[in-house]
Amino acid sequence: MDEEISQVESPPLALNSCLSCKSGKRRVGRNCAYEEDTLNFPASSGFQQSQTHSHLHFGKSGSRGGTLSPGGSSSQVFSSSFGTASEQQVDPFLHDALRKPTVDIALSMEVSNILGAVDKVHAMAIAYFETIWTRMPMICKSNFFKKLPTMYDKPQADFLLLCLCIHLYLQTPAEGVQSMQSSLYVNVKSKISLLESTSYLTRTVIQARILVTSYEMGHGINPGATISISACASSARALGLNKKAFQNPASVELSPIQAEEEKRVWWAVVVLDRFVNLCQGSALFATEDPHADDHLPLEDTLWAQEILPAMPPSTLATPSNITVGPFARECQVSHLAGRVLSHVINPTSDPAFHQEEALQLERTLRSFMPLLVEEQSKYGLYCAAFGICVK
Repeated sequence: MDEEISQVESPPLALNSCLSCKSGKRRVGRNCAYEEDTLNFPASSGFQQSQTHSHLHFGKSGSRGGTLSPGGSSSQVFSSSFGTASEQQVDPFLHDALRKPTVDIALSMEVSNILGAVDKVHAMAIAYFETIWTRMPMICKSNFFKKLPTMYDKPQADFLLLCLCIHLYLQTPAEGVQSMQSSLYVNVKSKISLLESTSYLTRTVIQARILVTSYEMGHGINPGATISISACASSARALGLNKKAFQNPASVELSPIQAEEEKRVWWAVVVLDRFVNLCQGSALFATEDPHADDHLPLEDTLWAQEILPAMPPSTLATPSNITVGPFARECQVSHLAGRVLSHVINPTSDPAFHQEEALQLERTLRSFMPLLVEEQSKYGLYCAAFGICVK
């Protein structure tokens, strides 16, 4: 009998606790299971195809009396929870070289579970660009579809987040549902927080934030919309969009398409900021007032085809009787709405100047109204600017 017992192979166990177990249990003599796990990174991440990463994987029992069990793959380690410091010897967020690929891989797995295969995402994108995009055309269509085929093979967290936000925006209220603060909405907000906490800031991230803010405004999610527009403005400033380098793209080596996209992203933040304040009856803007010489977005049909005219761009001071694109007109009217809010809520101490300013704002507003009615009936794309004017 003793011989049979001695022939049973026992798992390779450490005689004493490892350092991680000592710090966690404060006692010596506990056996623990040790495992070598291989982490596989895509070639685009900049790492070798596989790296050996030794870690301790805790079982479900987290109490002092619990056991340590072997197992746990790299997909579990790089799950949405990312594990805790005790589960990993190497915390990827503490290393610049590991932080971005960790987030890229994690979002790739989660987004693929939500959106499905690339062909489904492509169909979703077509629906977005044919509907919602026409109202706020801030995303370069060709660049989006260039990145789409490799969204899972060469994952980029900002683009994956943008796709997820487009999916959220396309949701419509079901019958009997009282709120659009769905589990998908909460999930999207958590992904934004993840990118923010890992210093993952790009123009694409701001575009995703803008879509979420617009979703919150459209479905009456407050104070979410107010907080989100402030975050959009802060992110845009952190990226330097408020410096308006897009007005002179040659000075910062921006291509004309990149400059136009940056301009549209910045104006989208300004427009939403004014509209949120207009709905709330406040004048606490998160973005500074535009200047008269600020360039307006290009005419939208030209932007959709990426046709950049040689003529100088229209500016905020362009007279109302000169036809501009729907988004550019919305920018003009939003600026006017901001001026009206500031005039009403923060009046000047000079009564004469205040009265003169009121008359000037009224004249400007009245000059836009008949023009917007005509443009809306002719093109059907000026309802946003018209709605702001009426409000």
